[in-house]
Amino acid sequence: MPIQDHRDLDAFYAAPDPWGYENNPHDDRRRLELLSALPRRPYRRCLDIGCGDGFVTFSLPGEEIIGVDVSQKAVQWARQRATTAADASRFRFEHASLFDLEPERLGRFDLVVITGVLYEQYIGKGRSVVRCLIDDLLEEGGILATCHIRDWLPPRFPYALLDMTLYPYREYTHQLEVYKK
Repeated sequence: MPIQDHRDLDAFYAAPDPWGYENNPHDDRRRLELLSALPRRPYRRCLDIGCGDGFVTFSLPGEEIIGVDVSQKAVQWARQRATTAADASRFRFEHASLFDLEPERLGRFDLVVITGVLYEQYIGKGRSVVRCLIDDLLEEGGILATCHIRDWLPPRFPYALLDMTLYPYREYTHQLEVYKK
């Protein structure tokens, strides 16, 4: 399967919320499942990889939250949404591919969240590269949370698995995994 062209994703984000996340009970549950699975502790820096228009990002804990997405249009929508957030100064959005994320530019994070990104149409056969990139970005003792459609990806990271939850999501099953490095 070829990697989806960035222009296709930008065209998809011609209007806000193209996935239909807002006011969708499945996506409300997805967000709540993710947030409830995170260990209760203070987070200094959070990275949301594949943030889209910020549907999950604006609910994440942390003093500083950086959302990145390969779609420039999605990032524009997220930035626009941030202007109305009461705590807007916590959020920053950047246009970047997962494969371009480097700790030298972004720093390191004590929480990394990846939802709906680790599919072949977005990362090709680059799973092992993704694992190395995440390892560079995640601080020792940091938390990694991934959430994906179970049938589309067998995600596994080489960290301590703190939680794995399966729940119905639209016509699929979501697999939420929380790790500690």
